[in-house]
Amino acid sequence: MRVNTNPVPVKVQLMLAFLFSVFFSVQVFAHHSAAQYDFSQMDPLTGKVIHVDIANPHIDLVLEVENDDGSVKEIQFEGHARNNVYRRGWRPDDFSEGDVITIHIAPMRDGTDGGYIQQFTMADGKTF
Repeated sequence: MRVNTNPVPVKVQLMLAFLFSVFFSVQVFAHHSAAQYDFSQMDPLTGKVIHVDIANPHIDLVLEVENDDGSVKEIQFEGHARNNVYRRGWRPDDFSEGDVITIHIAPMRDGTDGGYIQQFTMADGKTF
């Protein structure tokens, strides 16, 4: 007769394995690819900050930009994590909603509005 010396019942082991796999598969699917951005280009774009959330895992920025005809539109951008821009010189009081800034982006490959922020340039010329 075989004696189970494992203090954790098999049903509990299976349940833990299932929960572990579900938790980590959600983490994998939650992070997306950057393939939609064209990193061979770096286009400058100036606008007024409507929303900014510099946090992890990515920066979320909405700028109000002026079109060639004078109309304005809001465009959402994504960027590096907070710790990446902090190491490049950004500080929490560098800009906020209402400020006019210039960003350099990797544009969307399909030509739609948006992009991945590569660099910020403040009104005073400071870049990060």
